[in-house]
Amino acid sequence: MSSSTGGRRTFASLFLILTLVMIPFGLVYYTSTDFYKSRYQQWRKNNERASQPTQSSQITDQFILSRDEKLELSKISVEFKGIQEKNFLLNLYLLDFDRQQPFPLLVPKKEVREPIIFGGHQFTILSGNDRFIKLKLIDSYQTP
Repeated sequence: MSSSTGGRRTFASLFLILTLVMIPFGLVYYTSTDFYKSRYQQWRKNNERASQPTQSSQITDQFILSRDEKLELSKISVEFKGIQEKNFLLNLYLLDFDRQQPFPLLVPKKEVREPIIFGGHQFTILSGNDRFIKLKLIDSYQTP
């Protein structure tokens, strides 16, 4: 009886050692194949696309901006910065004047339907929360 249990233990320990040795070698072989490299490249492309910030979506004359995202129109840029004390905080940029100088604008939530005129464009805020804002372009005209 002791010889059969000793043989089983020897077989089990040999199987365990062989398995523990084969796993690292199998991983090294798999990662060195072209199949793995092509799958890894595809995974990196998908991951890069997922990590990029979403671009503002445009529905005719309506724009949805996420926080800290800029919307560039012909001569201006509008950046949504979030909500501060029941006010929508927007940074407006005149691109012909200075691309780095923001003109901060606080729009009270209760006055969201009032038009915002800046740089030859007239906007109104349709809706928004701390993460997103929906703007509607009412009118665009050329400034001298």
